[in-house]
Amino acid sequence: MIRIFKSVFIISFIILLTFFCLPSCKGRGGSSLDTAINAAGSNEQLEAAVGAFAGFFMILGQVFDDEFSSVYAPPGNANDDFDVQADLTGSGNTNSHSSGSSADYDTEVISIKSNGTVNWQKKYGTSGFNDWSNSIQHTENPGFILAGRTNSGGGVNTDIWVLKLNESGAISWQKRYDNNGGNDEAFSVLEVSAGSYIVAGVTDPNNDFLREIWVLKLKSDGTIDWQKSYGTAGDDVAYEIQKTSDGGYIVAGYSDHDIDGKYDVWIIKLKNDGSVDWEKRYGTAGDDRAESISQTSDGGYIVAGYTDPDLDSKYEFWILKLKGDGTLDWQKTYGGSENDLPREVRQTTEGGYIVIGYTGSFGAGSLDMWIIKLTSTGTVSWQRSYGGSSVDVGSSIREVSGGFVAVGGTKSFGIGGIDSWLVIVNKNGKTNTSNTGVTETATLATASEATGSVTNTSAAISNTTASVNDTNATESDANFTVSLKQ
Repeated sequence: MIRIFKSVFIISFIILLTFFCLPSCKGRGGSSLDTAINAAGSNEQLEAAVGAFAGFFMILGQVFDDEFSSVYAPPGNANDDFDVQADLTGSGNTNSHSSGSSADYDTEVISIKSNGTVNWQKKYGTSGFNDWSNSIQHTENPGFILAGRTNSGGGVNTDIWVLKLNESGAISWQKRYDNNGGNDEAFSVLEVSAGSYIVAGVTDPNNDFLREIWVLKLKSDGTIDWQKSYGTAGDDVAYEIQKTSDGGYIVAGYSDHDIDGKYDVWIIKLKNDGSVDWEKRYGTAGDDRAESISQTSDGGYIVAGYTDPDLDSKYEFWILKLKGDGTLDWQKTYGGSENDLPREVRQTTEGGYIVIGYTGSFGAGSLDMWIIKLTSTGTVSWQRSYGGSSVDVGSSIREVSGGFVAVGGTKSFGIGGIDSWLVIVNKNGKTNTSNTGVTETATLATASEATGSVTNTSAAISNTTASVNDTNATESDANFTVSLKQ
């Protein structure tokens, strides 16, 4: 499996530019395609116009590995001619400009003007260490909040790293959170109110490779309001947290509760103080994991994950529609003869769903970006792949006026290694690709009724006592190349 880390793309778009690697692994906890995309207001329509602008194609990168892995746009900022009138800002991880050797990774944030030229770009890192962001959000003040991991505390283990920037990319504050010296990492960060943040990820306080879900509520200065871990006897991971309409939170990830190497999707509904409202496990006889979750307009939830029910290492999209109490409304799988994995699902304005990921079963190359549009009951409205002769993946998607904005990584196009790319399609998933070289294919995956079972769980909940320390990442200018085609 491939690995992508999430983040967000704001102002007109917010994108996470991130390291991308190709080993065949399962799940984000190892060298795999990782995503922890968090977008404030999960059902908020993005008002940036597409229309005749469909087919827009941007590559951004350097000779090493860099990648977009999420997209977010607040309302407005487009004129009647479908000309996007705001800047683009991206963030993620790179070794193209690392502060140490080429084996060290820094976080990089890039602001791009609407005409494709760079407004500003900065990198953040500590020489000789890895400083990695998995998630970024735009904040109201205005600015950005980033979360990921760092080993700048010394030793071989990592701590959760949170970095607050102002709107020009200058560091407001930066902190790391260490739980008993184990490996800790954040995959999702969200501003829940003006000046307060929720962070979700993992902690391994015993260094026994049996991780627990770790959620931290932070104040405006990065100090801790509350912190809790949630765990079974096995390995447990959280990849996305979203705020819910009742003021609480919904967490999606997976759990190997009986330590047999086969994971189940695990969803936890939290109250606003971190106590558990309900928790449930969803699984087949095989390996099942959740990548993304959003609350839906009816008060339920839509979950995107993947399943290998036959344990033959052939994964399929697994989409679950849940009621407000976590019971199943419906569940379906989508896929072909090879690995097909989703990265994000969001509800669309007409009540259906849009899912993005990548496919090895269809398309032009070994992997292609894959977008599926579903009705409210999970029936396929349309499905298309996008790519070239090599590896091209999708990791985040948002609805815009007239279509959708999708981001991911490409090895078929660009400067070298894995580069970032952004594609805008119309409401039927079509692009004007004649000038870009991208192959667009109508795919033929079938939707199948899934048979995953639902089980009530009872995680052990613990108050944690993380130590909070200031970090010393430096801010410096970077030098990315941007290629814009239309």
